[in-house]
Order: sequence, then C-alpha cells, then structure tokens
Amino acid sequence: MVESYFPQRLLETGGKFRKFELSFLLIFYFSRVAFCEREVLFDSTESGLNQWSTRSVLGRSKSGWVCVNGNPMINSPESTLYYSCDVGIDGVQNFLVSPFIGFQPERADILYCDITYTVTSCDESKVRPCKENIQLGYLEASSQKDVTLLPLNKAVDYTTIKPELRDEADPLSDSQQKREIKTTQFFVPRTSRSGIALVFEDNGACVGINAIQVYQKVCPEIEENFALFPKSLAPVLPFETVAGNCVANAEASGGTPRKQCLSGGMWDTEKSTSCQCKPGFSPGTLSNTKQCQACAPGSFKAQSGDGSCQICPKNSNSRVTGATICECDPARFRLVPDDPYSQCYSNPSAPRNVRVVTESQENQIDSIKLSWNAPFNDGSDNPQYTGSPLDLWYSVDCKNCDSKVKFQPSADGIRTTYLVVTGLQPETTYHFRIFSHNRVDTIQSPTSLFRSKLSFADFNYTTPAAVFVRNLRVSTSDGSITAHWLAPIGKDEKPINVSHYYVRVRKRLLDTSEKSMSMPLALRSQKVPGNRSSVEFAGLDAAEYLVDVSTSGLNGP
Repeated sequence: MVESYFPQRLLETGGKFRKFELSFLLIFYFSRVAFCEREVLFDSTESGLNQWSTRSVLGRSKSGWVCVNGNPMINSPESTLYYSCDVGIDGVQNFLVSPFIGFQPERADILYCDITYTVTSCDESKVRPCKENIQLGYLEASSQKDVTLLPLNKAVDYTTIKPELRDEADPLSDSQQKREIKTTQFFVPRTSRSGIALVFEDNGACVGINAIQVYQKVCPEIEENFALFPKSLAPVLPFETVAGNCVANAEASGGTPRKQCLSGGMWDTEKSTSCQCKPGFSPGTLSNTKQCQACAPGSFKAQSGDGSCQICPKNSNSRVTGATICECDPARFRLVPDDPYSQCYSNPSAPRNVRVVTESQENQIDSIKLSWNAPFNDGSDNPQYTGSPLDLWYSVDCKNCDSKVKFQPSADGIRTTYLVVTGLQPETTYHFRIFSHNRVDTIQSPTSLFRSKLSFADFNYTTPAAVFVRNLRVSTSDGSITAHWLAPIGKDEKPINVSHYYVRVRKRLLDTSEKSMSMPLALRSQKVPGNRSSVEFAGLDAAEYLVDVSTSGLNGP
C-alpha cells in the first residue's frame, strides 16, 4: 500500500501515486540476444542507498529527502528507500546526491542509468503547488570527498539530464495502474575527473526512489573464425573497430583480426577478418569452443588454413604431435626434400640374372656382352613400376680391369639392360659389379659410403685362352688381298673345330714427321665359316696392310 511508504504526507495531499522508471531495461533484455552486456558501475540493490547525502535550500523545504529502510516494491526488504513529499510549498529545492561512482575517464564516452521511482498523482490532490516529476542530473567528481564537501543549505550545481518517457504495464503491481519507464543516457566528456555523482532535485513532488543502476554498454568477449575479441566498451559513434588476437595455435590470414563494436553494445554481424590454424594444427571443438588442435602422431598438416590433418605419405611417419611434415623411414628419401605430400622412396633393389649372352659383335676373345634383368623393386615398392617417377638406370664397376678395358655405351648412366666390354685379356678372371640407380641418388652425396648402400649384383667372368690359326699367308693382285691359313690345333696336336673365323684387314699410314709407320687402322672385316680357310678382300687402295685372323665359338677337338 502507498500509505506504508508515505503515511503522513500522502494522506495530507489525498493524492494517488504512480510509479516511474528511468531505465534501459527493455533495450537491455532485447540486446542480450544480440550479444550486448553491461559493465555495471553502481547498483543500489547491492550497495544500498544509505551512503547517499541530502541537501535542501534553506527556507524552501519542509522535510526534504528522507531515507526509509525496506523497500518491498523491488522485492528486497533490505533495500533502502529515499522519498520526498514537500508539496504545497513554493520554490522547493531538495537535492539527493548519490555516492561517488568511479570509472576510467579515458573509457567513459557514454554512461547509462536505470532509475525506478514512485510519485503521487496531482490529479485529485487539492494541495497546490504540486508536481509529478523530479529533475535528474550528475556532477563530476574525483572522489567521495568532492561529494561530501557539497554545501548543505545551497543549491547543487550539476548537469541536467533530460529523460525520455515510456509507458508499460507494471509487473510488480496487481492493480491496473500504469508503469512509466523513462530512459536516459549520460554523455560524459573526457576530463581528468575520474567519476560522477547522481543528483535528484525535487521541486515539489511526492516522490520516492526505488532502485538505481549506472552502467556502460559493452560488446562482450567473442570468439569468431579462430580470433578472440576482448570485451569492449560500446562507442558513442556508430561503431568502433576493435583489434583481436588469434586463439592459441592460430595465425592471422590477412593482418591483425578486426571487428566492429556498434554503439548499442553489439558486434557487427559482418564476419571479421579471420585467423587460421597454423601448420601442424587443424580446426577442432573442445568444450563447445573452436580451437586449433595439434595433429596426432602419424599425421601432419603442412599449411595454415581450415584443412584437416592428413595421414603421413607412404614410407614416412610423424612421431610427435603438431607435425608439419612426416619424416621418411630409415633408408627412404623424398625426390623433392621439402615436398611434404610426396611419398618416400628407397634405392632400387639389385639387378637380376647377370650373364654373358654372346660374344661381342666381332666375337673376339677380348670382348663380351653382359646382360641382366631389371630389379624387382625400382624403389617405389611397386613391382610393376606403374607410374613410377624414379627413372631407373645402371652403372658398372670392374676389378682387374686396366685402362685398355672399355665399356659401351659407357660405365655409368646406362639406360639399357646390357653393355659390351672390350679390351679383355685371355685367360683372365674379371669381377663385374652392376649397380641399380634411381632419382633418389640425386639427393644423396655420391660418396663411397653412399655407394656402399646401393644395391648391386656381382658377376665373375674368365676369358678363354687365345687360339691362333697356323701358317697365315697373304697373296695380292690388282686391288685385292687374299688371306690363307690352316686350322688351329690343340695340345694333342689334333685340329680344333672352329665355328667361325674373323678376318680383319688394317691399313698402315706413313707418318712423314716421324719417318715411321703409324698405328694400323681397321678397314675391312669378314666373318668366315669354320670349314673355310681363306677369304679375299677386293677394291683396296695401293698401301701397306696388316691382316689378322682370330677364332671364336670353339667346339673342342
């Protein structure tokens, strides 16, 4: 009942009362949906009203502001109520001043104040003068001392605030009376003063203060696109750009992350400049919060971004969390060392089935043709070499080979599975070692230690003893030479069956500077069946020639 608040003055005036509220309550509850928060600087429901001070101009007041404990209107018996009811008096000036409300001056562009109060209606009151409102304002202060030293019997100098008025049904009352909500906001200039005190001026109303809250609107702390934006005071201007920080294990994708805090205490709905998970970390959710989680062992992530961790490529592994590349298994290598997505390869296995297939093209005792099969594994662990990028080739080493021994086409970089060896000596054992190579060799140091790790196949070959024809004779005619010989014989003096003879004619040239004969040059050669013992070379120039006959394909006596 109203009579319980104003038992004497209300009966004297015979008036009814209304309840008023200066606040942002409606906007506050709506804004919470849009992530609006308050930073409360003062709340009378928590701090009470017993530290407030009252002032009245001498001779213009009857009772002034009076403090009353226990305010059931806000459902809190411990709360304190101030009221003033000096109606019927001309020139009333009663001031109610709040305690010092401190804040950081550099962060106080705008303050908001919610005030709930009750006031008697003058409609049926017979007492005049009578008012139904009070003046609201604030004064700047640096401490509580500035408030305490205000004069007791003089008007308080303060900045007036003009509130806005709204009507809303009163949820705290069973009656059908109207509850009016007034909304106001404080614009505090940037000064050296570190706070304010609220001032309520009664000029002849029967009014009671119920609850007061002073606050600033803030855009709450928010996490978006792996960027964390701090709680920020809402600006006076339409918006203020706030710099954020990337969450742990994330990095900015386009400079420092930024987002706009709007003046209503809400973040702009436009997406902020984002952060991305660092290499070795992928997006994940922990306790309903997006985080960048380290890749588990056995996986990796090479680049920043929203991609997931990937399983290590073939023949590689990561043994730690947060890997950006998987290490190759022992004796495995990448063709491009810094390519984290490629598999790791090994050196190829050894060539197989090394053999002498035939004698050389001229089938001399001093030459052979070596052949082999490709290795089972070219280093890609793919027996069929399908799509292998390894580019297989071979090389050869030879023990007991002197400078006269030659390899055709070469001793290294062999792209075929055969080669011809010339310059061999009769009745000599040669040790050949055929190496397999692939592109893994190009990323390793060609040292003896490295070469010892290569796969190879060994092959030993002993050249046969030399066999010579007997009684070699040469006859000449115009432009031709005819060679004659007898078949070779063995140690038992019996003829040796020969499958073929190989006859060469070489021309000698006179070296005029040395006055001697130069080395012979091969000119003609013929393969003669073993049952023949002569051959003719026609169409020769006039010169000096050297003729030799060799054998191969010995069948024994």
